[in-house]
Amino acid sequence: MKYVYLTFRSVTAAMEARRLLERAGLSARLLRTPEQLRSRGCGYSLRLRRQDLPEGKLLLNQYGAAPEKYFQELAPGSWQEVAP
Repeated sequence: MKYVYLTFRSVTAAMEARRLLERAGLSARLLRTPEQLRSRGCGYSLRLRRQDLPEGKLLLNQYGAAPEKYFQELAPGSWQEVAP
């Protein structure tokens, strides 16, 4: 299964986004942002199924909870930013 990582600056922002997604029936797992993707110290990510990304982006944008960036893992340790 393909996943997309939504990065956030704080655990609070990531938890709020996860709550919104799960209320809408989308499963999201809270994780520390992989080291290769951290732009400013500590960070947290939500792992979301790739197929749920369009609905998830729309929902998070509507509630002002949009992540900083979106990434997909191409291979272990190899990442590509996904256009917002």
